[in-house]
Amino acid sequence: MGVTMLLKRNSIHSATVIKLNQSFSVDALKAGSEKLIFKECKPAQEKTWGFISANDEIVKDLIFSHGDHHLITIREDVKIPKRSLVARNSQKMIKEKEVSIKRKLTKPEREEIRTHVKQSLFPVTPTKEKVTQAIYIETKKLLICVDNNLPQVEVMVDKINQSIKSQSIQMNFKASDMKDELSDTLTTFALKPDVIPKEYDFEVGKKLILKKEKTKASLYEQECDSEEVRVHLMNDKRVESIELIYKEDLPFILSSKRTLSHINLKKMVGVEARANLEEEKSDIFAYARGTFILNVNIFLELWAAVEKVPNEL
Repeated sequence: MGVTMLLKRNSIHSATVIKLNQSFSVDALKAGSEKLIFKECKPAQEKTWGFISANDEIVKDLIFSHGDHHLITIREDVKIPKRSLVARNSQKMIKEKEVSIKRKLTKPEREEIRTHVKQSLFPVTPTKEKVTQAIYIETKKLLICVDNNLPQVEVMVDKINQSIKSQSIQMNFKASDMKDELSDTLTTFALKPDVIPKEYDFEVGKKLILKKEKTKASLYEQECDSEEVRVHLMNDKRVESIELIYKEDLPFILSSKRTLSHINLKKMVGVEARANLEEEKSDIFAYARGTFILNVNIFLELWAAVEKVPNEL
């Protein structure tokens, strides 16, 4: 994370937007996050998680707030021993045990040994760190998870729910509940790239993934009217994701589940920053806050356009 930035990778690079039935208290979120502050993994621990500052070089609060925009940052550390090492050590212990007791071990007994071996490797296994972020906008009842990996989004929602459990409100989000609601619409975008997308301020780019049952075709640098794309569409493949360009300057990939990835806000944020934040460059905190707000506001403009895309045309 850049020294003067609050958002991971300095931008909202991907997103899953969750519309809440009712808002939850920011004060409760802040109080709950203090009780769930991140602590480093102990040698014998497999994993740990907790809330951290978005960038502790410029802000100390676990939840960074500016107006109605609240940035939530969660860190997860996990140790994953090499499978080959676990298998090798487990087999050795199983054989030794079977020789010792003069019988074959049962499946539960073998699993118990594998668990023991795995745990014994935690102290010598490197820790893998993952930082995820979400932006909560209370008045709009929106949670913008800066991630399009739905299982990871589900994990993050669960962590936030734990921090606000003092309230009667809990967010409901299951990755498995996300449907391919835009499949037909995005396929129509690909079939009529010069007509339909423009009605929603989009142009079609050159990246798309098509799917039919268990087969997929990932196409890059391909115009939608190319022969290869046409053949796939004629064979009843549906669009799973497609690159779109919003107002000529903001490329991103929209999935059939209405998640966004490969969002490139740099050009639009850069124009706004040069126009509005030049005087704040000497103040690290003010500039970081300003670029964060620009990212969120431009993303919300993009999301408003994405929300208008219907499930069926």
